[in-house]
Amino acid sequence: MLDSKAVIVYNNFSLPRRKLAGVCYVDQLSRVWAVARAKHGEVKIGENMKYAIVEVGGKQYRCEEGKAITVDLINSPVGDEIVLDKVLLIVDDENAIIGKPYIKGASIKTQVQDQIKGKKIFVFKYKPKIRYRRRAGHRQKYTRLLVESIVME
Repeated sequence: MLDSKAVIVYNNFSLPRRKLAGVCYVDQLSRVWAVARAKHGEVKIGENMKYAIVEVGGKQYRCEEGKAITVDLINSPVGDEIVLDKVLLIVDDENAIIGKPYIKGASIKTQVQDQIKGKKIFVFKYKPKIRYRRRAGHRQKYTRLLVESIVME
């Protein structure tokens, strides 16, 4: 049996560029596998998780219960409940439900955790020979949402 603390499950699209020493890599073949890390640092292999793909602000995000996602700014106070109803895909165990384009009756209940700013980006305009230099900075604002539950009615 493989050491459960040193196994990474991968598919053909997410192969690491450089293999780490002391880590055993396992191909997940055609089965839905997931790696879940417990609070005390133990790695569980082969446990199937429930996740969903949701559309927020024209972008798609993968949501799992109990985890946070960072989306573009939503003007809601911290602690506010938000229901996301544009669910594109729900995977539970070996079952997958695909929407056309959205799944009717599916929603994701989230709670606003924090309003944060992204990394600073510098915009620099430059024209040679005429001493034209302009420098501006920008920090994108984001909202961190905690996924409480994935609901299918």
